[in-house]
Parts: sequence; structure tokens; C-alpha cells
Amino acid sequence: MKKTVLLGMSGGIDSSVAVHILKERGYDVTGCHLLFTENASEDSPAALRAKNTAEKLGIPLIFSDRRELFRERVTDTFCEMYMKGLTPNPCILCNTHAKFIALREEADKAGAQFIATGHYARTLFDGNGSVGLFRAPTKKDQSYFLYRVPRDILARTVFPLGDFTSKDEIRATGASLGLEAASAPDSQDICFIPDGNCGAFLQAHLPEMPVSGDILDLRGQKVGTHTGIFNYTVGQRKGLGAFGKPMYVAGINAADNTVTVCNSEERFTHNIRAGRLCCTAGEFPDGDFNAGIMIRSTSAPVNARVGITDGIMTAHLENAVFSPCPGQSAVLYDGEKVLGGGIIF
Repeated sequence: MKKTVLLGMSGGIDSSVAVHILKERGYDVTGCHLLFTENASEDSPAALRAKNTAEKLGIPLIFSDRRELFRERVTDTFCEMYMKGLTPNPCILCNTHAKFIALREEADKAGAQFIATGHYARTLFDGNGSVGLFRAPTKKDQSYFLYRVPRDILARTVFPLGDFTSKDEIRATGASLGLEAASAPDSQDICFIPDGNCGAFLQAHLPEMPVSGDILDLRGQKVGTHTGIFNYTVGQRKGLGAFGKPMYVAGINAADNTVTVCNSEERFTHNIRAGRLCCTAGEFPDGDFNAGIMIRSTSAPVNARVGITDGIMTAHLENAVFSPCPGQSAVLYDGEKVLGGGIIF
């Protein structure tokens, strides 16, 4: 019997080519387009691309309206974290609390053995049948965004693009198949903020948040006025005003409604602390251990000495990193394998 798989189809080129790859590998594929954002519909451009791909490649496509789940677990959490002066990663929130949960439920309804997405990552099993999450051999690697996906879901997840080294190769394959998605641009914005104006979105959803307050230096002296803490991110340089030299956001204090700034040299650190830990590999090594650590999705892993005590991870990095951002994730790697990670504070 053919292996059955439910593939999350966004309408983009990655998940579109994933259909072809899975079919080539002998899977019986069903596509699933998740409706997440408030303006999502079965007639949106992305949904129509998914429909066209499914029809062209000869697979069924189902739609799943998960707007309530997405609003409660992603959008609302995103806003709540900003209210606390944190900067969340919406893709990690989505993968953890919405996308893979919804796909598992739809796979169970459809009787599919496996789940698949167009992420650039790999899952491998050891001799005991334990699943591991690994980096993909491409600069497009997305394992950072997946470290909090529950292990039982990873164990039945297939990443058809995991061994590809180039997005250009994926686009070329899509073009050769005549897929409309081959010419669609990559998504760069937060999906629920399509115009990219995060500040305006947060102001609209957090009307109780003050729209101005003090900008302080590291000594606590007022040096300016901010336009609402939701407009700022730790490490940010643009939009702070004129100080006579480049300045960066060093901290955001929601309780005091203040933004603290500093110069670039003061934003580098060798030390990271994180909580709300998630062990992707099943268990962390005993005692202190060496690992690579990523503090943002666009960075490369930095060698670090890591310790975990009472649910708090401390990491001393071999090379200083710029501006760790509270609310973002610090993800640990053993070579290519994802060990786990936590939320920076």
C-alpha cells in the first residue's frame, strides 16, 4: 500500500514542489490549505495558487478554517508579549501552536499516516526509533523555526525539501512543471501584517498601550521621547531620533513605559539566558555541555558552553553576539542536530 501524507499547501513554490517530490517518492498526497488570517479565504491569491497546483499535479485539496485557533494562539499571544516589552517570533508561535497542530488534526481526519510541509529541515531516526530534527544543507534552513514543534508530531512529519541546497533549484523544478507558484515572490512579511507595519498593527490591537514615553540612556537619564514601546525592538537603530551618534535599543520596560538606548559596543555580549525550555532532542546532555547557539533565524550558530539549572539555560558564547532580544528564541545545536532551546530574557 502507498504511504499516505497530508501536505500543508500555502500556495508558495516550496509546498507546491513538495507535492511533486512526494509523489515521485511514492506517497499518496492530499493537500491542505490552512485559513489562518482574518482576511484568508478560499479565493485568495495564495489559495487559488494552491488549487491550481493541486489540479495540475492531480491531488485532492482540502481547506481548513483555523482562524479562531490562529487568533487565540498566535495573534493574541504576539500582542500580549509586546505588551510585556518582549519581541516574539510569530513563525515559531505559529509552528508550535497552530500550523502543525492543525495539520495533525486534519491528517487524523483524512486517515493520513504522515504530515508534510515545505520547510527546509530534516527529520532522522536513530536505531531506537527516536526522531531528531536536523538542519537542512542550505542558507534557507528553517530548523530554527521548528524547534518547539512537539516530538510526537515531528515523528510523523516529512520535509521533502530537507536535502535541497538551493531555492533556485526548487524554483527551476516548479517552472519545469508549469506551476504558477514558480513566479510568485517569497513571502517576507508577517502573514497577519501584510503591509509590514507592525507598529500600526499593534497600536490598533492594543489601544490601551501608551503612545509615548521616555527614552533613557544606560544611566537612567532621559535623552528623548518614544512613540509607544510597540514600535521598538531590542537592537533596533532606525527611528530612534538624533543623538549625534548611532544609538540602539538596549531594553524595553513595559512597566515603566520606557525605552533604553546605548551605543553599539554596549550591545555586544558573551552571555545569554533563556527560560521556557523545549528539548527537541528528547533530553539535554547532563551537566554543562558544548553546543552551537542561534539567537536569531538569520545568524549562524556560535559555539557556547551551556548549563541548565532549574529550567533556566545559561550560555557563555565563544564570540560576542549583538543584541540578544528578549522574547526571541535561543536554539541549541549539536552539529546539525537541533537539541532544543528557550525564550531569551
